[in-house]
Amino acid sequence: MTAAPAPQQAPAAQQRPPGQARKPDVALPVGGAPTRLPGPLAKVAALPTPKLLRLLLACVILFTTLFGVAAGTVLLGAQNRMAEAVRNTDQLLRVQTIRAEMLRADATLSNSFLLGGQEQASQQQAYQQALENAEQLVVEAAEAQPADRTALVRVNAGMGSYARTMEQARDNNRQGFPVGQAYLTEAGTELRTGILPILDSLVNSNSVRVADQTEDAPQGWIVFSGLLALGFLVLTMVVIASRFRRLFNPGLVAATVLVLAGLMTASMTLTNNATTMHTVNSESLATAQAAATARAQASDAKVYENLTLIARSGGGRLEQSWADASWETRYALRRVPDAIERERLTGLWDQHSFVHLRIRTADAAGRWDDARDLATNSEPNGSNMTFGRFDTEITKVMTDSGVRAATSLRNQRGGLIAAAVLSMLAALAAIAGAVWGVRTRLKEYA
Repeated sequence: MTAAPAPQQAPAAQQRPPGQARKPDVALPVGGAPTRLPGPLAKVAALPTPKLLRLLLACVILFTTLFGVAAGTVLLGAQNRMAEAVRNTDQLLRVQTIRAEMLRADATLSNSFLLGGQEQASQQQAYQQALENAEQLVVEAAEAQPADRTALVRVNAGMGSYARTMEQARDNNRQGFPVGQAYLTEAGTELRTGILPILDSLVNSNSVRVADQTEDAPQGWIVFSGLLALGFLVLTMVVIASRFRRLFNPGLVAATVLVLAGLMTASMTLTNNATTMHTVNSESLATAQAAATARAQASDAKVYENLTLIARSGGGRLEQSWADASWETRYALRRVPDAIERERLTGLWDQHSFVHLRIRTADAAGRWDDARDLATNSEPNGSNMTFGRFDTEITKVMTDSGVRAATSLRNQRGGLIAAAVLSMLAALAAIAGAVWGVRTRLKEYA
C-alpha cells in the first residue's frame, strides 16, 4: 500500500497561532502606523449613525439657540442704549441752554444799566423771555432725568434768588440810586458762584452718560455662537453625506443659510450703528456742544463788557474777565467740525470783538459817553447788534445740530429692533430646518 501524501504546510509568513484572526492587508502610510483620531474624537466617530446624528443635532440646537439669544440680547440692548442716548442728549442740550439763557438774561439787563434809569422795553422783554425760558427748561429737565432733579432743585432756588436780587437792582437803578449797581453785582455773583457751577456739573455728568451709551455694542458673543452653530451644521452635513451617500440635505442647507443670514444681519446692523454713533459724536453732537458752550461764553463776555463801563474802571480785572470769556468763545468755536460753519461763526464773533475794541479805545481815551453809546445803541455796527447777530446764528446752529444728533440716534432704534427680531427668527427657523433634515435621514436609516 502506498502511503498518503503529507498535507502541504503554509509558508511560515502565512502561519498564525490557532484562534488569532487574520490581519487584513493594509497599506501603511509613509512613516509608520495608520493615522488615528484622538481618543474622544475616535469614540464619537465610532458611534452608531443614529446616536452620532442626534449628538450633532443637539449641538446644532444648542449653539443656534445661543446665537439667537446673543443676537437678540445685544441688539435689543443697543436699542435701549440708543433710547437712553437720545434722552441724555436732549438733557445735555437743555442744561447747556439753561446756562446760556441765564447768561443772556444777565447780559441784557446789565446793558440796560448803562442807560441809567431808562430801561428800554425791548431789553426788559428780552430779559424776561430769557429768564422764563431758563425756568421752563429747568422744569422739563427735572421731569426728563430723575438723576438730575436734586441739582435742578438747587438751580431753581438759585434762579429765584437771582431774579429777586435783580429786581432790587432794577428798582434802585430806575430811581437813580447807586446801590442798584451793588445789587447788580450781587446778582451776578449769585449766578456765577451758585447756579453756573451746578449747571456745569450737570453738563459733565450728561456728557459722560451720552459717551457711555454711544459706545460700540459688543459683537463677540454673536460672532462666537454664530460660528459655532455654522461649524456644527457643516459637520452634520459632512457626516450625513459620508454615511448616506447624499451630497445635499435641504433642511441642513436651509439652516446653514439662515444662521449665516442672521449672523450677517446682526453684524452689519451693529457695524452701521457704530458708524452712525461715531458720526453723531464727531459731527452733529460735537457741533451742538461747541455751539452751546460758545453761546454761553459769548454772553459772559458781553456781561463783562457792560460791567467794565458801569464800574468806570477803565478795564483792569473786568476787562481781563472779558478777554478770558472771549478766548473761551473762540476755543469753543474751534471745536465746530465743519470748517465753513466754524469760519462763519468766528467771523461774526470777530465783528463783535472789533466793536468791543472800539469801546475800550474810546473809554481809555476818556470818551466814556462814546463808549457807552457803542455798547448800547441799535446801530448795525454797535455792540448790541453785532452780539445779537452772533447770538442768533450760534443759537440756530446749536438747535439744528442737537435735533440732527437726536434724530440720528432715534432712527437707529428701528433698525436695531428689526435686526434683533430677524436674527432670532432666523435662529428658530434654522433649528426647525436642522431638526427636519436630520430626522429625515434617521427615518431612512430606520
